[in-house]
Amino acid sequence: MKKITSAQKGGGRDPVNSPQRNSTLPLEVRGLSAGYGGERSVVHDIAFTLAPSTMTALIGPNGAGKSTLLKAILALLPECHAERIAFFGTELSAARARVAYIPQRSAIDWNFPASALDVVAMGLYRKLGFFRRVGRDARETARAALETVGLGAVSTAPISELSGGQQQRVLIARALAQDADLLILDEPFANVDALTEERIAEVLRGLRDRDRTILAVHHDLRSVRRHFHDVMVLNGSLLAKGTAVEVMTDAVLAEAYGFPLERNA
Repeated sequence: MKKITSAQKGGGRDPVNSPQRNSTLPLEVRGLSAGYGGERSVVHDIAFTLAPSTMTALIGPNGAGKSTLLKAILALLPECHAERIAFFGTELSAARARVAYIPQRSAIDWNFPASALDVVAMGLYRKLGFFRRVGRDARETARAALETVGLGAVSTAPISELSGGQQQRVLIARALAQDADLLILDEPFANVDALTEERIAEVLRGLRDRDRTILAVHHDLRSVRRHFHDVMVLNGSLLAKGTAVEVMTDAVLAEAYGFPLERNA
């Protein structure tokens, strides 16, 4: 486990993890602080890297800044300062086609008049060009993505008529259609049943095994070890990063949540 020390937080030179060595890392973050205005940042002095073909859970108590961190990394917050945020060794603007972001389901307007297939096909606009019509090939790509997440039978259904779990899988399918190399997901397992959770986890593991990298906010400590190999623990600052076995200890979780593992699991 990598315990985050004050020296590391200070952004000191690390020859192993220098920008020169990390030019192909899917994500590198150094010295990031972000918030929503005011004097105090929600997250502060964050530094970490993601290795290729890994699946990492971002955990922490409510209010720890998990969603804020994702939005800051993706330049979705006005109040963000960082020494370095690099995607595959370059800026987000140059690597955007390789990055897929899935926000919390509650952030989506599910009353928008579109079918499941339409929503998934929207993930292809960046490759097609925003003013180009979604043609047969693109719709077949979207349909195949829906099949992968088990929603082929409802591809023409209005998204407003889908269950919460189905809507979540539509968002996963949209990222699949985009064929991104880095997927950043905000609580992909929230408010879904056990069967849907396992199906989503299986899809994500399949992506990891095909050399994709996944960073996902996760809230259920009981299933972290089952779904993720790597874990980052956040509570304003990054408290620890390592494998789930290393990180999911009483000491680390007590520092983050105020209670040991038995009380959180």
